[in-house]
Amino acid sequence: MLNSNQLKLTAAALSIALLSACGSGGDSNSSVQDPGNGGKQTLPDKVPDLSTGEASAKKLRKASAEDFTTYLKNGVYLSQGASDVSDGSEAISAPTSDVSPTFSTTNVQESAVDESDRIKYDGDYLYIANTTDFQAAEGEHQQSIRILKRGETGELTPLSSLIASRDYYSKQRLYLKEDNLAVVLSNERGMFGITPEIDGIFAVTVAPEPVTQDFTLALVDVKDPAQSNITHQLRFDGNLVDSRVIGDSLYLVSEFSASFNGFEHGGEDLSLINYQKIIQTDISELLPKVTDIKAGTKRALVDPSTCYVPEEASELNGYHQITSVTRVSLNDPDSFTSACIASRTKGIYMSQNNLYLYGYYYDPQEATFDDPAQTVMHQFSLAEDAVTYSASGRVAGRLGNGNTNLRFSEHNDMLRVVTSRFTEMNGMVHKLYILEKQGDNLSLISQLPNNTRPTPIGKVSDRGLVEEDIYAVRFFGDKAYIVTFRLIDPLYVLDLSERNDPKITGALEIPGYSAYLHPISDTLLIGVGQNVQDWFIDPVAQNDDQIGAKVSLFDISDIGAPTLLQEKIFPGGYSPVEFDYHAFSYIKHSEDVFRMTLPVESWLTQEESDNSVTWYRRSELAAFEVHSGETPKLQYIGSSVIEPQSDIELQGYVWSGDDRGVIHDDHIYYVHGNFVWSSLWQTPQDTTGPF
Repeated sequence: MLNSNQLKLTAAALSIALLSACGSGGDSNSSVQDPGNGGKQTLPDKVPDLSTGEASAKKLRKASAEDFTTYLKNGVYLSQGASDVSDGSEAISAPTSDVSPTFSTTNVQESAVDESDRIKYDGDYLYIANTTDFQAAEGEHQQSIRILKRGETGELTPLSSLIASRDYYSKQRLYLKEDNLAVVLSNERGMFGITPEIDGIFAVTVAPEPVTQDFTLALVDVKDPAQSNITHQLRFDGNLVDSRVIGDSLYLVSEFSASFNGFEHGGEDLSLINYQKIIQTDISELLPKVTDIKAGTKRALVDPSTCYVPEEASELNGYHQITSVTRVSLNDPDSFTSACIASRTKGIYMSQNNLYLYGYYYDPQEATFDDPAQTVMHQFSLAEDAVTYSASGRVAGRLGNGNTNLRFSEHNDMLRVVTSRFTEMNGMVHKLYILEKQGDNLSLISQLPNNTRPTPIGKVSDRGLVEEDIYAVRFFGDKAYIVTFRLIDPLYVLDLSERNDPKITGALEIPGYSAYLHPISDTLLIGVGQNVQDWFIDPVAQNDDQIGAKVSLFDISDIGAPTLLQEKIFPGGYSPVEFDYHAFSYIKHSEDVFRMTLPVESWLTQEESDNSVTWYRRSELAAFEVHSGETPKLQYIGSSVIEPQSDIELQGYVWSGDDRGVIHDDHIYYVHGNFVWSSLWQTPQDTTGPF
């Protein structure tokens, strides 16, 4: 077994390997090569001194078709024989308005920016993206959508089942816009990561790459859901990073690794032969394509003249990965536009006006065991339905794991972002950055902590280090809420009203942590997480009745002294909301009453007659009300429970991460697996189903 120092040395060696793959190149005196598009050209008699020039660390510039062709071909040449690894990683819902909706919809970060989910509901019809081969013929795979109709008295009736694809994808997510249902089918992207842990030790994580480098968009006409039909099926080359919908525009962000199968692998002077081969290759063979499955046609996803490369890129630089931003009109899907950058992308954040691509860059000048990662952001304007590059910026640190887009917020033309990094001197360093677009730069306006306000975000241990990681971040207007955790849960309140002087105004310490925060109003905040005393102590040695999923109600009316009003603990449980906020459903029932549901999965034990202990699983949809009158309170209404002996459970394990709830007036619909259970708000434990 490796000791601590050996682990550090191993991680350092791996970091150097990553830096070698991602670093930018210098100048060369070699002659400029003809970019080549398959026409006649003079072939070079030697290979130029090429170097990788990934765009992630620099501002971008619009490339000509020639420039981009050269850059991509150089990158494909440089990438031969190298395995693709990831970059080492691993707007808040506004308070409900005075007009109370009668049913819940998908919980999103920014109002008017829709996000995909496995269910969509319009008050009349419930659409469920099936997680298994529901009603599939034996030996035949089907990706299908169930459609259920709600009756006048709230009952659900299965209406139809629609096959969206016969190809396998690990994720199937939906958008619903009036009479258009968009089905996005994709695979999870793999990763190879070096993640800093407490005490400076690095943890190495490896996950497989997707089976195929493609994803599919199916558009369904649901004007009459009983007679729904697929109007378009488009298969995109590349891996889906994320997507959003604004108005009738669907934005798809994808990442494509250009490759070339014609390289020689034996013989003399391979370098020159292979370099000549790649520059003679037509650029169209290296670009991602879009296949119209119904029409049987194919075309390029991007035009090289609409792409961007690093500002300082020369003819001796190259990078083989392309991130594309594609706008598809839901009303006219045959007419779509794309922009691209020669870079890889970790994820996105989108406001109503801008799209931000973010990724990680490792500064080769960092020669210590401190985490060298920097978060790089590229801003694209969405004005007039066009996607146009605007600016770039970077800050130290990375975004952690789970709901990373919630670490961003655009407010009053300012971008706020919270990052974390490990340092030997201080332990975990968590920072808030406020940036503003100035020309083509996202320029730093202020940060916290700073020289004037040095108090760290996170408690300092007896060793003089911050050993707590960030578990939740939420922005709300000119305030931010941050939860850190190791032994206790400090909830920090940050005042961002003065952009040049952000400050910590208050903190609350309680056991456990919140992994998701949801503002109810200017004065009330919901937290969903875990009640646990210390992850580093055997849970059996702790009080089992007090370990499990926790829902908390905080009073944030005094930003200098937040308080815990009430909490509900589900022993032995966790909620998918902790890592996917789409599982959180809510409506404003009345002026003073906020209703919400969240799924909880618990692993519990029961004693048998022979004194043995048997583990069993409990799946439930918990219902709560928050009363915001003179005496605010959190009221647990009860839970709709799926009994272990039910038919759906006998089919095998059903992952609770896909559980969802819908609230409509006084009805609750609990989606578990591919089926639905129904109950009334006043008696959620009395369920009917499955439907």
